[in-house]
Amino acid sequence: MLHSASGRARLSKVAVLRMALVMALQFSLPHGQLSAAEIYKWKDRDGHLHFGDKPPDAASNAQSVTIRSGPAAAANEVRQERLRQILDSYTKDRQAREASHAAALAAAERRAQACARAQARKSQAERINVLYERSADGQRRALNAAEYRAVMDKARQAVADSCD
Repeated sequence: MLHSASGRARLSKVAVLRMALVMALQFSLPHGQLSAAEIYKWKDRDGHLHFGDKPPDAASNAQSVTIRSGPAAAANEVRQERLRQILDSYTKDRQAREASHAAALAAAERRAQACARAQARKSQAERINVLYERSADGQRRALNAAEYRAVMDKARQAVADSCD
């Protein structure tokens, strides 16, 4: 049992949170569902207020709590519909962000793969002293120095384009 002022303040916050929970349940359940249920309130031997759907025991001083319905119920339905719309909007936004993130990850993976391929081609071309190409008749022909430089420049440019 807490006797300090801060302890009592903490316990009263707990009681307030319990009342808020009961009220939240009232507004979150469809109309009639909570009002059909019996809600009780009672104080324990330490003087703390409690709420529940059943009294703690037959000998307790539990009192039935009347939950009003009517115009508030209609407003509750409007609030519930608005909350559902907000939740749907948040869900759609989250799904769009996740799809955008997945697309960005896929694009980054494609860029990384293209970079790796370009670097491998460049590295292979640098290791070979003589490059060949196939002519139209299927014969292998060695590239001259200018053609070799053009191939190497193209490989370097592919790396630069793919690996930025």
